[in-house]
Amino acid sequence: MAVLQIKSFGGISPKVPPRYLQDSQAQTAINCPVFNGALVPIQDVGAAVTTLAKAGVPQTIYRFGQDVVSDSQYWFHWTTDVNVCRGQISGDTSEWTFYTGDGVPKATYSTIALSGANYPAVSRPLGLPNPDLALTANADAFVADQYSAEVVLTATHVSLLTTTYGILVSTTGQAAGNYTTVTLTAPIIAVSVASAVNALGSVSATAANGEVTIKTDVTGETAKLYVKFQTGSVSDTSIAFSYSGIDYSATGTADSYPYLVIDDTEIGSIASGNVLVLSVDGTDRVNAAATGTMTATTLATFFNSRMSGQLVATAYGGCVVITPGTLGATASANMFYRRYTGSSEVKLVEANGSEAAGPARIFIKQADVDSLETRYLSVLVNGTESFIPVINPSTVSSLATLKAYGLSSTVYGVADPIAAIETVSVGSNVTCDCAAGTTA
Repeated sequence: MAVLQIKSFGGISPKVPPRYLQDSQAQTAINCPVFNGALVPIQDVGAAVTTLAKAGVPQTIYRFGQDVVSDSQYWFHWTTDVNVCRGQISGDTSEWTFYTGDGVPKATYSTIALSGANYPAVSRPLGLPNPDLALTANADAFVADQYSAEVVLTATHVSLLTTTYGILVSTTGQAAGNYTTVTLTAPIIAVSVASAVNALGSVSATAANGEVTIKTDVTGETAKLYVKFQTGSVSDTSIAFSYSGIDYSATGTADSYPYLVIDDTEIGSIASGNVLVLSVDGTDRVNAAATGTMTATTLATFFNSRMSGQLVATAYGGCVVITPGTLGATASANMFYRRYTGSSEVKLVEANGSEAAGPARIFIKQADVDSLETRYLSVLVNGTESFIPVINPSTVSSLATLKAYGLSSTVYGVADPIAAIETVSVGSNVTCDCAAGTTA
């Protein structure tokens, strides 16, 4: 550690520039005789600037209120050796000040420090003080008269509402005749639903964060509120059902065969000159450079023109599905898709077959779902048919609700996605058929 040692003091040298002063010389020397080379203060010179209030000999003094030039205010003082530091807080107008050596570390600021004559008058120990008493909790008495009956329609509920059926509200009972229909108009959002409900007059509705909170105007134990809504009519299967539009069917397999999905995000990333590889069982069936921008349709054509039926590429929406053809329909099959930029592999999609029994699988694209909106989807799984109303709007993600009918759904793609619909049951005896239709 560097040490600055001054052996003697020679007083001021006013004509010497500051940078050329010797160690013993000074620019200013006030009230300190230096005749004998020692630095000694002159006592009892001039009038006292203030009187310190603490009894005893002060060992530490510190001038508080440093934003004001003053000799008389405000002098913190202690009869012990104390270290004091102003807080480094930007924009602090209270002059938080911290010090140690006077018991536990403390802090003070202008409002409390200057509240008495013995500065600092009041201080606070740093940290959180221990509570004097243990915490206790007392339950508030529930007064039913202070509360309304309340129902909250979540954002999911609001998304299911339709202009066809509206919502039903009752403040008296659950009998059909007790309900009043609230007609909804497009677009159906939380704010418009709340406005329509408020028109009833017996309840109040507010919208926040996509939700609608409905409360009765009356309060108390007798306040009642019933809210229900309908998303569609399940058809009476005893009447005629007219099939039209999509009709997809599939059968399960004794073994699980591999399939690959190249989604729209990957297809949009293919650049001219990228090398695309499709392989089955370790042998490349396609190894060629892309030419130009690819779409799902052009990519499927690109692959099929080079595979001669060994694998089959099918465009579904914005995605391409690669399934076994004359090759790959075995439990031990391995298929992969790779894309290279130069010698670097930038994408890999791989699938393997297995000896486990496979489900019946159908691929449905967003355009199919769009054609189903406000109609019905006939789902026939292992001979059991169910008729499912499709709300408007719907997406391929909405097909996740088919799990109630023995089907699972996996979505691929983002901009123009597809859903792989599979039966929960597996094996060569499993069948599935999905068709569109309307009731007569």
